[in-house]
Amino acid sequence: MTEMFEFLEPFCTFYVYSHGLRGYIDKILEHLDPEQRFFKERHERVLAPRNPQEQHSMRDNGKSFRDFLKVGNPSAYLFTEAELERTIIIDDQYMAIHP
Repeated sequence: MTEMFEFLEPFCTFYVYSHGLRGYIDKILEHLDPEQRFFKERHERVLAPRNPQEQHSMRDNGKSFRDFLKVGNPSAYLFTEAELERTIIIDDQYMAIHP
């Protein structure tokens, strides 16, 4: 994993998207990237529900990358259309993301 992150790091910004609770994702990232070298600014780069209510809403209503808003600026989208066009999504659940 580290080799892949090192190779891709100059070309992209890493985000984690999950329907799992954020605390669960944080624990995984502690193992994958304990020094926060690749997943910097985790408060912005982990796109996951913070509590069971958000998790339930994501599962019932679906959530796309276009739904995420910038931290501190709730009227601005986190991703531009140009960024979405060059985004690679790796997920173990094919239907988890609804573009």
